[in-house]
Amino acid sequence: MTTLSIAGLTQKLPDEAITWAGFGEPVRMNISLLTGEALTPESSALELIIKLLSGLYQLQTAVNITRLAAALEPITLVTRMVDGGVSGNPVISFTVAVEIDLNASLNNLIDPTV
Repeated sequence: MTTLSIAGLTQKLPDEAITWAGFGEPVRMNISLLTGEALTPESSALELIIKLLSGLYQLQTAVNITRLAAALEPITLVTRMVDGGVSGNPVISFTVAVEIDLNASLNNLIDPTV
């Protein structure tokens, strides 16, 4: 695995959480499958966001293993830190850093794997 594709991300998420029926069809995300919970529109988005960031972090790790085997520099798109919170519960922090191509007006986010 060498890129940060949606196909690669689906491998790091629960089965069928992201599906695609083929060209001309939309990529669909089943949030209930992704989070493992029966959700409604009023449900907290927190679980969804953390599952997606965790999947992206795992994808980055897999990409970096492949890159290191090919003698390429690892990428850092997502960082994750787990600390102790004030209440004694662990706190997970994610940071996503994406470089922007100032010479492009559309699709101006730079994929570090390309």
